[in-house]
Amino acid sequence: MSVPGGRREDFPVLDRLTYLNTASAGLVPASVVTPADEFELELAQAGTTSMDEDTEIGILDDARRGAAALFGPRRTTEQPVTLSG
Repeated sequence: MSVPGGRREDFPVLDRLTYLNTASAGLVPASVVTPADEFELELAQAGTTSMDEDTEIGILDDARRGAAALFGPRRTTEQPVTLSG
C-alpha cells in the first residue's frame, strides 16, 4: 500500500492490514515515536525549565507552520494568537 506524503517504512502495520480510519486517532509514523516520547518525558519531568523563551516559541512556531502546511490556511488580516505576547 502506498503512503501519500509519507515513508512506507514508518507504517509497518500496513504489511498486515489496510488502515482506513483516521477520524479520531491515526497511525503514528515510527520515526516520530521515539523523539515524541523523549520530548514528552522531558516535559513531564522538568516542564519547560530546560527551554529558554526562544526555544519554546520556536516549538510553537514549528507546530503552527506544520498545521498551516497541512491545512493550507487562507490569507487573513487578523493577527495570530500567541502565548508569550
